[in-house]
Amino acid sequence: MGEGVFRSLDRGKTWINIAFLHQPIGNEPNVMEASWQQFGLVFIGTNGRRIYYGTP
Repeated sequence: MGEGVFRSLDRGKTWINIAFLHQPIGNEPNVMEASWQQFGLVFIGTNGRRIYYGTP
C-alpha cells in the first residue's frame, strides 16, 4: 500500500490514500483526530509544520 495517510469507510476492508501526492503532510504526522460533529472531517497534526484538515 505504501506510505501516506489512509482512511477506510468499511471497517478496514479497503483503504483510500487521503494525502496529497505533490504536497506531503509534514515530516511525520503524529496526531490525528476526527470531528464528532461532521462525518468525514479529520484533523492531522505534524511536527510543527501546521495542522491539516479535510473532508472526503
